[in-house]
Parts: sequence; C-alpha cells; structure tokens
Amino acid sequence: MAYIAFFDMVGIRASALTSNQEYTASINEFNDTLKQVSRRCNCKIYGYSDNAYVEIDSLEDVIKFFRLLRDTLMKTHRYFSAYVDKGSLNSDKVVFENKKGFSMKFTDPATIGIYLNQCQFSGIGISLSQKVVDDLIYNNMCDDFCVSIFEKRDSSTKEKMEFVSLYDVSYNKFGLAKLEYVISDYLMTAAMDERAGRYYITPIISMVKSIDKSIIDEKLDGLISILKFEKIPEVFRNLPHQENYRLLFMLAFIDRIYCIKDRDGSINAKTICEKIIKNFGFSNERLMENLPLVSTSIISKLNKQRFLYVLYNLK
Repeated sequence: MAYIAFFDMVGIRASALTSNQEYTASINEFNDTLKQVSRRCNCKIYGYSDNAYVEIDSLEDVIKFFRLLRDTLMKTHRYFSAYVDKGSLNSDKVVFENKKGFSMKFTDPATIGIYLNQCQFSGIGISLSQKVVDDLIYNNMCDDFCVSIFEKRDSSTKEKMEFVSLYDVSYNKFGLAKLEYVISDYLMTAAMDERAGRYYITPIISMVKSIDKSIIDEKLDGLISILKFEKIPEVFRNLPHQENYRLLFMLAFIDRIYCIKDRDGSINAKTICEKIIKNFGFSNERLMENLPLVSTSIISKLNKQRFLYVLYNLK
C-alpha cells in the first residue's frame, strides 16, 4: 500500500500581512520546491497555492521526499506542517466544460483523516501515523524517525500549555549552524507573535533527538551554548515561555545522551550530563519540581531515573 500526506506552509498568513511581495515570494518558493522535489522522488503531488496532497509509493521515498522538502524550504526561512499515513488518494481530475476550470476528487476516506490530523498538529515538522512508524520499524528504518512534541495551547488562557507527542522524520547529520539557524527563526517569529513561536518547538526538539555522536564528541560546548540561548542578543532573552522551552531542550538533550550511550557504550554519559546541568544553571528545586511533569516524549522514565542519579551525586 502507498503512503499519503497533507501539508501546508506555516506562517503564510503572516507573509500576507507583511506585504504582497512577501506573500507572492512564499507561494512561488513553495511551488518551485515541490517541482524540484518531485523530480527526485516517485510521487504524485496535488498542490493548491500554499498546501498540497501527495501520494508516495515507498517508505524510502516518503523519508527522502520530506527531508528534501524540509531542507530546501528551510534555506529560505520557509517551514511547513505535515501528516503522513498509509493509504491512497484515489485521485480523479474533473474538467469543466468550455475550459472553465477543473476540480480534483480524492475519493478515499483516508484523505479526510490526514487533513484533520494535520489541522490538529500545531508544529513545524512531519507527523507520522503509528502505521507508518510500525512500517519503519519493520523495515529496520528506526533512525529515520524520532519522538518529538508540539505545543497545544489552551484557548481559554495564554498561560496554560499542553504538550502532545508525535513521531517526526529525524534530521540527517547536521552541523551546529543549522540548529542555530532554526533557533534564530524561532526567536524572530516569537518576538513578533508569541503564539506563532510555539510552532518551532517541534523542529528544535526533533533536532536535539537527532544529534549525532560526533557533535557531542567534538562540539559539546558549542551545542550547550546554542541550546541554552547563550549567544542570542539580550533583548530576546525574556520572551514569554522561553525558560520553559529551554528546560525542555536541556532534558531532551540529556535523553539523547543516554540513548546514544545505550547504543555506543564509549560515551561518558554521566560526565556529560553533569556538565549540561551545571551549564544550564537551573536550580535543583526547579528541576525536582518539573521533572515528574515532563512528558516521556522529552525524556523517558528510565532516563529520568538516570538524570536523578546524576543530580543526587552532583557535587
């Protein structure tokens, strides 16, 4: 069975409010990127201005398609939100008489499911259904996905936050510059619209959960500096909820350290975690208060226990 997805651009409304030129540039870059990616993957794309349905034949092409789309758009500060499931679009083009246009029919009920799930996903990334993840596991492609989160804000209050877990397409080997680039886009967006800033939590967590061991071995200090927002201008350091997010990044980082250790015993997870805890500078009281509340999508129960062991023995 094939795989289907619905995705649309994030921030297109803000582009339209910024200027007609910015909106047009966003639409053009999105559609130009779809054409580029379609040449390299076995897929059928049905684009509509700033969103699209796609049907892809194989798991390998699902991962390839969305990584290419993500990386290409990211270079121009463009991002999207997608939901992927198994199924078929059963597409049919209906041409109107006298060249008055046409419509596309997607008659498989699964098309409604991917649309509704995408609408509920308030993050930047590629949300994979459990069926897709099961197929990835079965085909020994576990490194091609990671557990992440998105923030679902309570509509009755701006203060109450709820984090929902998802499976995202993992990031290939990447340098620190790419992570810093996404964090910069998050800060710029949050400064203009705090609600829109929450969309960037997903890609940052997903990138942390995809960090390669070589970065930890060679560039640990730089990575810590980026994740604790040490390099950002002071005027951006007090944005709403920034400290809450920073705590999540730290715990996701520690979870990643121990996941790598479980696969490669050569890493000294305890020493690295001690360094992370000291550098992020959160009080022990705050760590002890928040740890039980943090989703296991950020840090597993086992790695929470390991974290507590480090904290208990920290001098």
